[in-house]
Amino acid sequence: MKQKWVLIVAILVGIAAFWLTGYYLKLEKAKILGEARQIGVVVAASDLPMGSVLKKNDLAEGYVFRKDVSDRVILSESFREIIGKKLSFNISRGTPLQWTDIDVPFRGEVGLAETINSGSVISCSS
Repeated sequence: MKQKWVLIVAILVGIAAFWLTGYYLKLEKAKILGEARQIGVVVAASDLPMGSVLKKNDLAEGYVFRKDVSDRVILSESFREIIGKKLSFNISRGTPLQWTDIDVPFRGEVGLAETINSGSVISCSS
């Protein structure tokens, strides 16, 4: 009879250990995923060749971890800004688009033409 009790207690301890391990792993997973924030980015809906003029159906929304993207990635809320713009590079399906992939200056950067006033005259004398 004593051996049956030992066996029953061992089974109950095993079940408790199994349940506690599962509970611990669930908490750790929630902690890890809670720290990882995903953001919506614009991705190519299909393979797009260089020189393509972007249309709404060429683009889709994808989600990536914030820590995995640079400031040059086009966020979902900015997709309207690139409609009608030309691609500077080939883009594969599912690849997040970057501002450098589009034939427009990167946000915050302006070219030389935009820094010169239209009424300015520059004279070069030697």
